[in-house]
Amino acid sequence: MTSDVPILIEVPQGHIADVITHLEMTNRPEIAIPDSSLEIIEWSRPSVDEYLDLFRAIGERWLWLSRLIMDAEELAAILHNDKNQVFKIIDGENSVGLLELDFKEAGQCEIGFFDLISSYNGKGHGS
Repeated sequence: MTSDVPILIEVPQGHIADVITHLEMTNRPEIAIPDSSLEIIEWSRPSVDEYLDLFRAIGERWLWLSRLIMDAEELAAILHNDKNQVFKIIDGENSVGLLELDFKEAGQCEIGFFDLISSYNGKGHGS
């Protein structure tokens, strides 16, 4: 049973609340692909610096921190792992988004990160 009443938890001063949401899709939805100038392209073996530049541009407003506090070797090991796929979302020559998929658990795919830079949000690209 679920409740429509939000759960409020007091966050101690000096701390930041962290919300993790898990969704499960067991069947492929039947949807039309929206008209968009954006393309998703595989970004195999991205450099740590380029990846972090895009990660910051997208995630700063959402307080994405996990990749920023890793040392470069640890992050490179994740980004270059065969069970992790990284994609860039581009508009022409411009990198405007990121999609990272984790296949470490057999038979499952976890979306690690997926978003666009803020100027592309709310324009129907993700319909």
